[in-house]
Amino acid sequence: MLRQATRGVAFLVLFASVLDSASRGQQPAAADRVYYRDKKDGSVKQVEGELKASPSGFQVVNTDKKVVATVSPSDVIRVVPGEIPGYDRKAIYEPVTDEEKHQWDKARAIHQEMFKKATNAPEKVRKYLEFRVGVAAAHAADDAADDAAAQAKGEEAVKLLDNFLTAYKTGYEVCPAAEAAARLQLSLVERKKDGDKETERRQFDEAARTWGKLAKNASLPPDLRTDAGLQEIDLKIRAHLFSDAAALAGEMMKSAPAGPVKDRLAIYQLALNYVEKPNPADGVPPIEAAIAKTTDPGVRAAGYGMMGELYLAAGKPRDAMWQYLWVEVVYNQDKDEVLKALVRLADTFRMQGDEDRAKQYREKARRLRAGL
Repeated sequence: MLRQATRGVAFLVLFASVLDSASRGQQPAAADRVYYRDKKDGSVKQVEGELKASPSGFQVVNTDKKVVATVSPSDVIRVVPGEIPGYDRKAIYEPVTDEEKHQWDKARAIHQEMFKKATNAPEKVRKYLEFRVGVAAAHAADDAADDAAAQAKGEEAVKLLDNFLTAYKTGYEVCPAAEAAARLQLSLVERKKDGDKETERRQFDEAARTWGKLAKNASLPPDLRTDAGLQEIDLKIRAHLFSDAAALAGEMMKSAPAGPVKDRLAIYQLALNYVEKPNPADGVPPIEAAIAKTTDPGVRAAGYGMMGELYLAAGKPRDAMWQYLWVEVVYNQDKDEVLKALVRLADTFRMQGDEDRAKQYREKARRLRAGL
C-alpha cells in the first residue's frame, strides 16, 4: 500500500514537471496592436490587446483582462494581428511601415500576398488583410498624380471596399471602409458620349447608397448611424433622387431631438420643397433665414451646400460657386461637407469654362480625402 502511494506521489510530481516544462516551452500568443486617434489631442496611440465591441464603443482588453482603452469606431486606425500564419512579427509589420511612409502600392501588394496565403488563417486575420488592401487602394487613388489615374484607381478601390462591405457586416473596419468608399464615389465621374457630345455624372447616388448601409447597420453606435443617415439624404438630393430623400428626411424628423440634427433635416426639407419648382433659387431665402437662427457650423455648411444645389438646379453655376466657397473657407469644420463643396466647386468652374480652376479643385478634393 505504501509503495503504491509513493508511486502515486511520484507520478503526480512527474506529471506536474511535464506540464511546467511544456508551458515554459510554449510561447504565449502575441497580442494584437491597436492604433487609435486620441480624442484630446489627435495624436496616434498604440496599445497591445484585443479590440472588443462594447455599448460605449470599442474596448481594448489586455492579456490580464483589463480594459486599457475605450475607443470610438471612427477613431480606430488599424488593428494589426499579433500573429499571421507563415509570417514572423517583422514581416507582419513590413507593410504597416510602408503605409506609414505612404507607399500604398507596395503595402497593398504585400497584404494581397499575405491574403492569398492565409486560406486557413482565423477570420479576423483574413478580414484585416482584405481591409488593408482596400484602404491602401483608396489612398493610392487619393495620391494619384492626375485625374485619369485618380479615376481608374478610385474605381478599383471602390470595388475592393464594396466587396469587403459585402463580406463583413460588423467590426470597427465597417465604418472606415464605407466612409472611404462613399468619399471616393462622390468624387468619381461617369462619362458618356453621345455622338460628339460628352456628358458627366457624379456618382452621388452610389455614395448615398453606401452611407445608407451604415445608417441601417444596427451594430454601429447611434451617433454614427445618424451622421450616415444625414449624408444619405444630402447625397440623394444631389443625385436628384428627391422622393427618396424626402421620405428619409421625414422619417428621421419624427425622432430627431431638437438641435443640429433637426435643424439640418429642416434645411434638407426646405431644399426639397423648392428644387423641382420652376425657379429652384426661390428656396435660397428660406434657407438663409434658417441658418441665420443657428451658430452650428455643420448646419450652416449643410445650408450653404443646399443653396448651391438650388442654384445649380436653376442653371446658375456662378451663384452656386459662391455658396460652396462659404463651406470651403468659413464653415469648414465638417470635412465631409468640405469634400462635397470641393467636388461641386470643380463642377461649377468646369461649367463656367475655367478648366484650370476645375482641375485645382479636383486636386484639392484628393488631398482632403487623403487626410481623412
